Amino acid sequence: MIDDAAQRLRRANRPVLIAGSGIYYARGETALTGFIRQQRIPTLIPNWDRGSVVERLEPFMGVVGSASGSPEILPDADLVILAGVEFDYRVGQLEPPVVDAGAEIIRIHVDSSRLRQGTDVGLCIQASPAVALQQLTEACRQQSSPPCDDWLVETQRRREEFRQRCRIAADNLPDGINGRDVVDSLTGVLTDETVVLVDGGNIGQWFHQLALDRYPGHWVSCGASGVIGWGLPGAMAARALYPNKPIILLSGDGSFTFTVAEL
Repeated sequence: MIDDAAQRLRRANRPVLIAGSGIYYARGETALTGFIRQQRIPTLIPNWDRGSVVERLEPFMGVVGSASGSPEILPDADLVILAGVEFDYRVGQLEPPVVDAGAEIIRIHVDSSRLRQGTDVGLCIQASPAVALQQLTEACRQQSSPPCDDWLVETQRRREEFRQRCRIAADNLPDGINGRDVVDSLTGVLTDETVVLVDGGNIGQWFHQLALDRYPGHWVSCGASGVIGWGLPGAMAARALYPNKPIILLSGDGSFTFTVAEL
């Protein structure tokens, strides 16, 4: 099956990788980085999933499935690889217009019951996403699968256009500090050790739009339910778990008022 996946990737002109929480829980950060670097495949993470992009990589395009939108990349893909991804609204149930009707789909998941939920797809691989990506990287190397350089350049252009639109939207807001200003200030003080917790609501959308040049697993969001108010008790738990690391909670006013009594 891995060889079949490599052959499909070799034939594709506009492939996209969606890297879900399954990669994080499989400790697949190294495998993901190796595959992305070799194939230079545009990579998205479902909104609210655990991240596995531990460093700045050109092919990382941010999140997909955000309520506030994302770069127009997935609808034009002719091959979509879902690794450790849940089948839900964030990937549009793999249906048009989120995914083109003619696009090939490869799903990789450790749980066989998750592989065939919803739309029947062309290739399902039951495996640890970490192991599968390692094997796929080697299979692509053996088959001399070319990197996606031209498609990557185009997707980078679309990503920057999307972010520019977000910034322009912030310029049109009433005078005063807005979400863009808060996120820009936050990104200026992040270190590799900083544990970041992103509460639900509007402020989380700003973070995912503008701050994600990388997405390590210790940047934790509210999860697929989009629950608001978890951030403050979550930050307290993070402080108890990591007493010597910097902890930053990004929480909007609506989220903060849900659990301010925790203070």
